[in-house]
Amino acid sequence: MIDEKKCLELYNKGLSKNKIRILFGVHERIILAVLTKNGVQIRSGHSYQHGSTHSSWKGGRRYSKGYVEIYTPEHPYRKKNRTVSEHRLVMEESLGRYLLPTEVVDHKNGIKDDNRVENLRLFQNNGEHLRITLKGRVPKWTEEGRARILAGTRRPRKHREKSGAEV
Repeated sequence: MIDEKKCLELYNKGLSKNKIRILFGVHERIILAVLTKNGVQIRSGHSYQHGSTHSSWKGGRRYSKGYVEIYTPEHPYRKKNRTVSEHRLVMEESLGRYLLPTEVVDHKNGIKDDNRVENLRLFQNNGEHLRITLKGRVPKWTEEGRARILAGTRRPRKHREKSGAEV
């Protein structure tokens, strides 16, 4: 067996499980068992850098599809990349509350990176947003699509044909 005290000491000094394994000549699972048995928090094998510690950090502000995104990892409605659109943050600051994911913030002048409060307006949902912003515009709908919209029906789903012999 191995010297548990020495194993713990080496790990706490910063040696990896793999390096300790090589020193003792045992499988890494044995080292892992010793560490977990003694209540040691296991370090991740990867040291991914996030935010300001990352080598490519540019201040947490970036453009995506014309919109400005701000790195805000603590925001409750952040995206998977830990950002929130700046126009949503500006509206939240103005209202003094978090916006719901269903709420839509629109740029009055259509310029996606003009995030002044006076250029933004809030809609409760996307339906309300489209009703106001498309008013007076004629969308390029096909006759079939227009008829479906007026009838309030959905496009029928296409069913895939089953391939192979059926049992």
